[in-house]
Amino acid sequence: MLNIPRPSPALLVLRIFLLALAYVIAGRLSLLLAIPPGFVSGILIATPLVCVLFAEPRHFWLGRRVTVGVPLVVSSLIVIAVFIMSSNN
Repeated sequence: MLNIPRPSPALLVLRIFLLALAYVIAGRLSLLLAIPPGFVSGILIATPLVCVLFAEPRHFWLGRRVTVGVPLVVSSLIVIAVFIMSSNN
C-alpha cells in the first residue's frame, strides 16, 4: 500500500479557495474576449490553465505545465493584444 501524505485541512481549504479564485479570474478574463455567441471560449481557456496549476495528482500535471500552460498563456496574450489594438482603431 502506498503511503501518500495528506495535506492539512487548512491547506486543503486554502488550495480549494485558490482554485476557485483562479477559475473565476481566468473565466472572467476570457469572457471579456468572447465574441457574443461564443461564450465557450471562457471555459476552453480557463480549464486547462486551472488544471495545470492546481489539479491532482500533481505528478500527472507537473510535466504538462510547459506543454499546456505556456502555449495557452502565449496565445491568450496574443488574443488580448489583438483585441486591444483593434479596439483602439
